Amino acid sequence: MKRSLWCIVVGLIAIHPMLWAADDSTVKVASKLHTESVIMDELMTQLMNHAGADAVHLREFGGTHIIWKPLLRGEVDLYVDYTGTIMKELFPEDNLKTIEDIRRRLLQDSVLAMAAFSFNNTYAISMKSAVAARYGITKVSDLRHYPELRFGFSETFMARNDGWEGLRRTYQLPQTQVRGLDH
Repeated sequence: MKRSLWCIVVGLIAIHPMLWAADDSTVKVASKLHTESVIMDELMTQLMNHAGADAVHLREFGGTHIIWKPLLRGEVDLYVDYTGTIMKELFPEDNLKTIEDIRRRLLQDSVLAMAAFSFNNTYAISMKSAVAARYGITKVSDLRHYPELRFGFSETFMARNDGWEGLRRTYQLPQTQVRGLDH
């Protein structure tokens, strides 16, 4: 289940040439609901403003699917997303494997994927060390022996096909007390 998710910037360049041209149009940068997205998109907004563009940050605009439709309609110009999210949530049937596959697919919708940021954003699972020691849990597959354990994941992770459902399937986890949390 370990998967590298590289962050990329996505922008609708064909419809919004003001990202590169000096004019008075406002560039609308949308961020997702979680803190990391808010920070990354605020950085993008500040960089554009510093470079002389007029950019506004639409903070906590929504999840990937909520931002994607306004991006296609030109109501949002730019947002930061993850290659894994693009592959598994936006285009799960397209069998995308590489950044080049993603770029080709996005171009079909007149969306440009810019250079990837150089950090890895892999999901992690944690538990109190005392609980892990009491049960002898050292790896995810050990969890299958303890159906009484309660889990909490972000709502986004709960909703993704490669989130809780994929984790449960991959490791044959029997837990039923699983709830969404605001992270």
